[in-house]
Amino acid sequence: MEGTTWKVGDSKGWQLSVDYLQWTQGKVFEVGDFLLFTYNKSTENVLEVSAADYASCTTIGPIATYSDGNTTVLLENYTTRFFISGIPGHCLASMTLQIHVGSPSPTPSPSPSPPSPEPTSSPFSPVTIDSPSVSPPSPQQQGSSPPPALPSSARQSLNWQRLAALMATCLGATLVI
Repeated sequence: MEGTTWKVGDSKGWQLSVDYLQWTQGKVFEVGDFLLFTYNKSTENVLEVSAADYASCTTIGPIATYSDGNTTVLLENYTTRFFISGIPGHCLASMTLQIHVGSPSPTPSPSPSPPSPEPTSSPFSPVTIDSPSVSPPSPQQQGSSPPPALPSSARQSLNWQRLAALMATCLGATLVI
C-alpha cells in the first residue's frame, strides 16, 4: 500500500509567505507517507534538523540538506520530524515545519525561538523592548489537549522578539524583554 504524498505548502510550496503551522493543522501524517518540498533551488533550501536545532534555528550540522528544488522525504517511523530553511533569516521568519508522524498535528504553536543570550560583561547597557509578552506553550503530555493557537499578531510579535534577541546577541548586549 502506498502512502500519501503531502505537497508542503500546497500550491505555494516551500517559501516565506506560507504559514506552515496552519498548513499542518488537522493533517494526519502516517509512516509510509511522503513530504514533497517544491521551491526555487537558486534561492531556497530545506534542512532537516534535530528538535534542539529547530528550537534555536541552528543551520550548522543538519541531519540532511536538500537543495534540488523538488525534494521528496519519506516518513519512515513514528516520530516527530523538524525542517527549517537554511537561508539566513528565513527560519527566524517562521519558515519552519514540524511534522508529527502517526498522530494528528496539534493546534499550531509558535515557531521556535533562539536561546536567550548568556549574560556577559559588556560595555553595552541592557536593551528593553516594550512588546506584549508571549510565552511558548509547555511541552504537552500524551493525552492532553493541544494548546490554543496564537493569533497571527502574537506570532509576529514573537518573531520580532526573536530577531531583537539575535541582534542583541550579535552586538554583545543584554536583551531584556
